[in-house]
Amino acid sequence: MNVYEPVTIGWDHENNRAAKVPVPGHKGAHWLIGGASGGGKSQAIHAALAQLAERDQLALVVNDAALMDYIDWTPRVSCMALGRQGGAWMLEQAQKEMIRRLRIGREMGVQSIEPSAELPHIVYVFDELAMVMMSKEIKGAAERLIECAQVFRKTAQGLMLCTQHPKATIVPTILRGQCAVRLCLRTKEREATDAILDTQRIPAHEIPFNLPGVGFVELPTGEIVKIRVPFVTPDEVKEVAGRTANLAPYLPPKHGWMPLYDPYEQGDEDGE
Repeated sequence: MNVYEPVTIGWDHENNRAAKVPVPGHKGAHWLIGGASGGGKSQAIHAALAQLAERDQLALVVNDAALMDYIDWTPRVSCMALGRQGGAWMLEQAQKEMIRRLRIGREMGVQSIEPSAELPHIVYVFDELAMVMMSKEIKGAAERLIECAQVFRKTAQGLMLCTQHPKATIVPTILRGQCAVRLCLRTKEREATDAILDTQRIPAHEIPFNLPGVGFVELPTGEIVKIRVPFVTPDEVKEVAGRTANLAPYLPPKHGWMPLYDPYEQGDEDGE
């Protein structure tokens, strides 16, 4: 499958169509997914991963903030980083990879990197962005993320940012502006809905409280549509991850990568 085949983020019942969006990072179209606990964020992420996993020359790098939410994706993920410290390490590694690829591009005499076996498109999934933004393990997290969001379009890298706390202290306005795909699921506050979608046109009460996975998505065109995200069962996750394991690109340790970054094993966890 073409690495840049659009992803179905949900079904637009009003217009009877699939809501399709670019792969995170393609032409700078990063994703922002927000909503309260139980609103369907994990559901949306799993559905996206199930589609991205089918693509050749696409690496998935996931921060499993809760240590167990994405364990079933292990066969297909090129790098898994656990916990708060793992998120901080992953951001630093993403920035190092970006700089490395910029240098490669300059040596090649090109203005942007095209995905290949040696330089696959990398999608970084930050499951709970607040943990990274408030982490003491990395300095200048906001500035680092903004730089990545602005430059990744040149280096075949993309961001999928997810948070329960979409206020400006967690998702700065400049960073939000770099996310061409914004999915707002159920929120507890009107201000949170406004922050995710950057508009006051969508009343928070229009997102059903008892229907996880229902929300509004802003497409790269600027259109906002109401959707329900696909539901992927744990068994389906295991099946897709196992079947596509051979497609997981190898990210070389000599460039700082490791299949699993576990802060407890690394001795980076508090108290270790």
